[in-house]
Amino acid sequence: KDEKYLSWFLHYFEPQLNTRIMALVQNYAMQGHFVDMKSAYITGLVKALNSYDVSRGVDFMQYKEYIVLSEVLEYIRTMRTGITIPSEHEYKQLRKMMLLFNNRGRKSDDETIEYIAKKTGTTAKTVKEMLTAGLRSEGMVPFFKRYGDEDSEQAAEDVTCDNTLSPEQEFFRLQTRIAVLSSYEELSPRQRYILAHHLGFCENCYKHKDSISFIEIAVNNGLSSAEAAEKAYRKAIKELAEKVKEKNVL
Repeated sequence: KDEKYLSWFLHYFEPQLNTRIMALVQNYAMQGHFVDMKSAYITGLVKALNSYDVSRGVDFMQYKEYIVLSEVLEYIRTMRTGITIPSEHEYKQLRKMMLLFNNRGRKSDDETIEYIAKKTGTTAKTVKEMLTAGLRSEGMVPFFKRYGDEDSEQAAEDVTCDNTLSPEQEFFRLQTRIAVLSSYEELSPRQRYILAHHLGFCENCYKHKDSISFIEIAVNNGLSSAEAAEKAYRKAIKELAEKVKEKNVL
């Protein structure tokens, strides 16, 4: 428990620590949070060292891993940009539901929902709500790219920013937009629904709206699973691309 030895350990352990944290960043889609997650990991390590009791007969490495992972997950629960889970208990419940969901092949049929509800002691309605929240938070990335400028100050840049616009480009973009919209109108009602609701726009006025997951699309359209909804989505995208290509604007 001497801080001197802890400092030595962290110095020599840092390469492995960085690899471990980067894996967690990638696994939980927490790009831009490397330093904070590393701090949470070290905080958990210190807590494990201070609270470990050898008389309990638990291996320290197993105990340490449990404590540091709990600390990292608590940071993710409170800081990620996808959704915010009110309590640690609900966050653990969500993680268990997502694990069961993945183990069942990510199917969204009634049998799977009832199975997860039984395993977690909740209702089918709660399972659907929690799975929807979990799926929406998958693959979240910051909208603004952060970097250090020439004065070493933190700055942010819109990842969609395009400074190369010209009149010719704007003209062709307009033509492409017209072709895409007209091709979209030629799709079947179900295909338009799937594209609009998953990509996040109103299928009538094309204004932005919150997107929904494949599991929600499956439930709303009577499809057997999220995979079936994704397959229908990719088929609609392919047909849309073919229709746009036929209009000779790309």
